Amino acid sequence: MYKETGNTVELSTDEICVLTDKATGSLRYMTRDKKTLLAERSRDSRLLENGAGGLLRTWLFLDWAKGEQLYGFGPSWGVPADAGTCKSTGDFRGISLRGSARYLNDDACSHLPFLLSDKGYGIVLATCHKAFCCDIAAYGSYLYAEYDKQQDFYLIAGKHQDTILNAYEYLLGIR
Repeated sequence: MYKETGNTVELSTDEICVLTDKATGSLRYMTRDKKTLLAERSRDSRLLENGAGGLLRTWLFLDWAKGEQLYGFGPSWGVPADAGTCKSTGDFRGISLRGSARYLNDDACSHLPFLLSDKGYGIVLATCHKAFCCDIAAYGSYLYAEYDKQQDFYLIAGKHQDTILNAYEYLLGIR
């Protein structure tokens, strides 16, 4: 469904609602009953620039909720295990991303970079190139990634973290 009111455009499905600010282009992802899952920064929410080798360097600036817990998942070869393991694969371990800057992948495309929130969503960055998450006050909160042609990511919403992890594994064909 589509609805336009004042300064916003609302797109709704059976599961999720996305509000777009017409003046800034910033997005707010919400549940169907209008509970905010994730919001982009209200101004200058995205930065795109040409990088080395023709890659597109991208920044997605986010306003994470106060107290929200974020975990990055990637191959266990370089990830400390302070947040658990995916039950079905056993080879993924989550790391806390709040107050830090960490890579989410190994630039070898063994798995797409994944961020999981305790607020009912996950973000899969659709890139085989460098990707990291920054949540340091002096630099801001953002996801950085390099892409071949365009910034692309999947937002997975769900009521339980296991549901979101299962959806991620299904999307990547791990299950």
